[in-house]
Amino acid sequence: MRVALVAMMCACAAAPAKKRRSPAPVPIGRRPLPARVIVQRPELELVSVAPATDPHRPWPLSELPSLQPHLDAAMARDRCTDAWAARRTNAPELVAYGKAWCRIEAGDRGAVDELAKLAMRKLGDVSRAARLDVINLVTVGLDAAGAMRRLEHLGLDAPADFDLLAATFDALGMRDDARAVASRVMDADAHPTTRERCERVLAWGAVEEAVSLVADTDPCGRRAAAARCALARASDPTRTDIGGQLLAVRECYNEFPDDHAEERAWLLVTYFRWANAPMDTWITRARDACKAFGVYGAEELALAALDRAVVASDCDPMDLMLIAAAANRIAASEHHRPEHDAHVTTLRTMTAERCAAMHE
Repeated sequence: MRVALVAMMCACAAAPAKKRRSPAPVPIGRRPLPARVIVQRPELELVSVAPATDPHRPWPLSELPSLQPHLDAAMARDRCTDAWAARRTNAPELVAYGKAWCRIEAGDRGAVDELAKLAMRKLGDVSRAARLDVINLVTVGLDAAGAMRRLEHLGLDAPADFDLLAATFDALGMRDDARAVASRVMDADAHPTTRERCERVLAWGAVEEAVSLVADTDPCGRRAAAARCALARASDPTRTDIGGQLLAVRECYNEFPDDHAEERAWLLVTYFRWANAPMDTWITRARDACKAFGVYGAEELALAALDRAVVASDCDPMDLMLIAAAANRIAASEHHRPEHDAHVTTLRTMTAERCAAMHE
């Protein structure tokens, strides 16, 4: 967000006239730049700080999203034949599940209703798979609001269903839709269990909410404790040496060494070193944020640091070349996300004119 800095011009209007000094000469070929704008530091979410329930999938997913049957018994190539159904006369719920999927694959979206009916019955693996199927299928072509309305219509609108929907959107890279669903379920569920509240805060909360989580011996409590420890050490103003600060933060993740511990440490240290600095320092901070790639929020922090580098620069060609090179490194990362393409392109093609405009 750009914040204009307003000069106080009227306070001395009534003061006695004084001899005015001539303005300092401007070097040839350079024009004076207006006051710097403030590039806000991106907000940090707890999901970037706290180790995950499962590093490979968001809570509470047991399987990653798929538009195929989640029941292995219904994956047979002859599932849509009479012979397949005849061999399973002792499992009518499985036959109904298979038939619903045959209709869906034939383009009959109304068959999702049949899966929803199976999901609401206590049929063991069939109900579990049907519930996953329905929640996956409603994300196709629908945003958060549309998907929630569809689940309500189908009768799958319990808080646990919406938790699963939020995680499904998140696993699909649709973080804004995931947040919208999560916000709804957290507002609507007045009596969550301790585990549910802990998991929701770690998945969707801001870093300030970490202090509200009670330390416990269960897995979520231990993850919350690691997040609080890392936040406290990274934000400690007495730790000025970056190497020592990284080491201190890493120690908080000793129990979770394989869950982006190194990346989380770099993210936090970079995040809490957000203060006025010269252009070269901001490029260094962007490079440090790149070491956190693979953790949610790292790319946003790196790009914001380069924005600060532009504002701290003099807009000369050499400055802009250094900033463009840093943006190129971000674009080349295997963790670069397409939604940041426009931002990266702007930095890679920064001109003196657009740079000057960022100072206004």
